[in-house]
Amino acid sequence: SGQCLHTGAMLQVIVRNDPSTAKYVLDKYVWKFLTEYVKIPSFDVQVLSFDTLRDLLRSRGNSAVMLG
Repeated sequence: SGQCLHTGAMLQVIVRNDPSTAKYVLDKYVWKFLTEYVKIPSFDVQVLSFDTLRDLLRSRGNSAVMLG
């Protein structure tokens, strides 16, 4: 779970700052968030997974507002 915390934190920063990466991750890996990452027994990893998913969904909403 230590590796998940480090790489998850890096992914979260990238998702928050790069809309194209956020779109790619959301389109390709959202089901992994929902089926694998949130089921890891570490509470810290679960929180980080849901926070990243929230950021992905927010970035999707922000890009839709920018385009529309």
